[in-house]
Amino acid sequence: MRIRTATDSTVPRDNIGPQPGFPENTASIKLHEKFGFATVGTFKKVTCKAGRWPDLTHLQLMV
Repeated sequence: MRIRTATDSTVPRDNIGPQPGFPENTASIKLHEKFGFATVGTFKKVTCKAGRWPDLTHLQLMV
């Protein structure tokens, strides 16, 4: 819970903490969900990474 405590102490209470990620990184998505983040959208092929065009998922934490 140290990650959550650090997040809560640095983000204003009325702010939404967005966090982008790649949906194929399921371990990262699950870790974020464990700490209360929720998936709010997926953008299709919006960035180039190592010659590929993966999707980009946005997660947010309401604090």
